[in-house]
Amino acid sequence: MEETRKFAEKSATMPPSAINMAKHAINYGYNLFLDNANVLEIQCNAQCFSTQDQKEGCAAILEGKKPNFIGK
Repeated sequence: MEETRKFAEKSATMPPSAINMAKHAINYGYNLFLDNANVLEIQCNAQCFSTQDQKEGCAAILEGKKPNFIGK
């Protein structure tokens, strides 16, 4: 239970859009053949790179500050 709580606390600080894409890849890729699951993961990853949260995360790293993710 403690490890689950740690994982949940860490996940809560991550961009919501990336968490949603990860959940989507897990839920829909679980029963796919490996090649198809890899394509799904690549597509989800590509979508994450077109979000405002991605830009915010990169800017925060470069500026040495904590990111403020908005889920878009």
